[in-house]
Amino acid sequence: MVRYSMSQANKLTICKSALIAENLPKLGGAPVADFYFDNRADVGKQSISGMVPSLLMQLAVTHPQRLKLLSELYSEFSERNQSGPPLPNMVKCLKDMLAVNSRVFLVVDALDEHIEFSENSEYDRNALLDLITDFSKFSNVRILVSSRDQPGIRDVLTQSDQLQLNIGNSPQQTDDIKAYIEDRLNTREFEQWNEGDKSKIKERLFDNGRQTM
Repeated sequence: MVRYSMSQANKLTICKSALIAENLPKLGGAPVADFYFDNRADVGKQSISGMVPSLLMQLAVTHPQRLKLLSELYSEFSERNQSGPPLPNMVKCLKDMLAVNSRVFLVVDALDEHIEFSENSEYDRNALLDLITDFSKFSNVRILVSSRDQPGIRDVLTQSDQLQLNIGNSPQQTDDIKAYIEDRLNTREFEQWNEGDKSKIKERLFDNGRQTM
């Protein structure tokens, strides 16, 4: 599934991977591994080199065979006195984990915030798109990708079977933004603020959110 959102701010507040991951198991009890590309953080949170180790650790605890694969990977490079396995070896291990015949949900959130171009394949978005395409070939794997609608991303992902949701300007998203802002302003952090100030903040944040859509 590909979920297109036109607003970076909305993805940060409305569609966090953690919220999706929390509800996906209700569809069938399958484990969920998720990763959020965050362009405000260090390069590790914006590239494959950050995503792959994270997915490995999350998937390892979902099945004894996957845990064994991860243990073997790190044991091999520990014996060589290396700090950790290279990315290609981790990618192979991740694919081996996905090949274990057990259903898995993968959530890739804010894909458009991945570094777009780089001479280093570890940080190139095309390499990430190729990897997601490879993941989609496993019959037991279901993938949810959220991204702003960008041609380079759309052109690659539409080559795979998918359900596409474009909610950039939907009334539901507008309602979600309002609900989120109101919920945040009703927390203890803002309980000493008067209603007039809260109303101004709410109006300003909502207007800014609509302008980025």
